[in-house]
Amino acid sequence: MADRYDAVAVRRYKDRDGNEKSQFTTIGTAWPMKDKDGFTVRLNAVPAPTEGEFIILLMPPRPKDDNRASGQRRGNDAPGQNANFSRDLDDDIPFEMSWR
Repeated sequence: MADRYDAVAVRRYKDRDGNEKSQFTTIGTAWPMKDKDGFTVRLNAVPAPTEGEFIILLMPPRPKDDNRASGQRRGNDAPGQNANFSRDLDDDIPFEMSWR
């Protein structure tokens, strides 16, 4: 038995070609209770209901270096870096804050 599990929500959708696909989103963690037969579940988010039900899967965690998205990288991005992320951040605040 694993020491902990990922709490995962599943969203089913259809792609452009009409094929049914599943998207998995980690929404929390679960681990076995020390003194009783059961699990403690800590959720960081609650999935949207599908047909009136909330469905959460408990799955063994994936290795940290596993790319959970599409497995594809764009351009020269480093692994785990979003292709849309810009390192050119503007530190200037465009407004003046006044406290009253």
